Amino acid sequence: MGREFENLYYRHCADRLHFICPCVHQVLHLAVKTIRKGPPVCYAQWTMERTIGNVKTDMRQPSNYQANFMQQGIGLAHINALLSVLPTLKPSQPLPHGSTDLGGGYVLLRKHDKIFVNAPHKTVQAIQEFMGPEYVLSRIKRWARLLLPNGQVVRCAWRERLIPAHNLHIS
Repeated sequence: MGREFENLYYRHCADRLHFICPCVHQVLHLAVKTIRKGPPVCYAQWTMERTIGNVKTDMRQPSNYQANFMQQGIGLAHINALLSVLPTLKPSQPLPHGSTDLGGGYVLLRKHDKIFVNAPHKTVQAIQEFMGPEYVLSRIKRWARLLLPNGQVVRCAWRERLIPAHNLHIS
């Protein structure tokens, strides 16, 4: 589909390249260029444009524009170098409103039951197998999502089943 899109809209003419979104164009070259150059974030034009835009927003004295721009870039490079060497310097992100930290990088995310509900029998069995037979469980509060230590979010079928199938976005 990508080749047809390129043939139709920009016909391999550099002066028509603005008709095609960079991410659509990049997909065609992704495998070959990743092998040769590395991931697109390392060489693509829009990443540099975004970085330049971010540096420009931090500028405070536009009178000596080039020198100030250079100092902002050097400062960002120093910060990035320090964070790569000492990741513990990076400030921790605040937890989202209504979430509960379980420790170990696990965080329960909203939505959740407002009141305790009776747990289904299979749920009680699974929890008791995990926690041990001495753990007595009758009522629970269900949570819709769980943030994992690797940054991924696990979604619970309890809430996902409430969303109509035509509105569900699965990635």
